[in-house]
Amino acid sequence: MRFSDILALPYDTNTGKPDSAAVSAALPGVPAEVLTQFFGDHGRNPDFQSQYASLELGEVVWKKLRLPASELLAASKYARFETWFDSVSKRLAAFPERGWRSLAVRKPVVEHWERHATWVVPPVFVSGELAGSPAKLHLAEGHTRLGTLAGAVNAGLVSWESLHEI
Repeated sequence: MRFSDILALPYDTNTGKPDSAAVSAALPGVPAEVLTQFFGDHGRNPDFQSQYASLELGEVVWKKLRLPASELLAASKYARFETWFDSVSKRLAAFPERGWRSLAVRKPVVEHWERHATWVVPPVFVSGELAGSPAKLHLAEGHTRLGTLAGAVNAGLVSWESLHEI
C-alpha cells in the first residue's frame, strides 16, 4: 500500500479525514500516534500527498525512539513549512519577559514544556532516504513541536544533548 492509496479509503465528508477504522484496518501494526497524526490528520492533505504519495507503507518500520535534540534538529523538513518552523522557533525569544508562556497559548502544552522540557505528543519522523532527503531523518508531522524545540535550544532552555521521543 502506498500513501496515495489512503485517498481510496472511506472518509468523513465533513472533515475530509480518512475513516480511522478503515486506516487502522489497512495499516495493521502502525502505532496509534502515527495513525492519528500522519494518516488520519493528513492522509488526504494535498501537501502530504505531494510529498509522500509514492511512499510504500509496507517498507516502513514504525518504532518509538529517544534521540538527542541535535539529531532531531538536523532533520530535513518540508520546504513549504520552513517559514512556519522559523516563526515558531522565534517565540522563545520572549522567554525573559513571558517565561514558558511564550511558546504556546494552550496551557497544557506550556505546563508540559515547563515540567519536562519536551513535547506532549511525539512528532512523526521518517527515514530521510524514504522521503528523498540526504538527511538521516525527515520530519513528517510536528513542525510546530520541532520549531519549539529549536527555539528552546537556541534560548539555552534545553540542551543539544537532551533526549526527546519521536
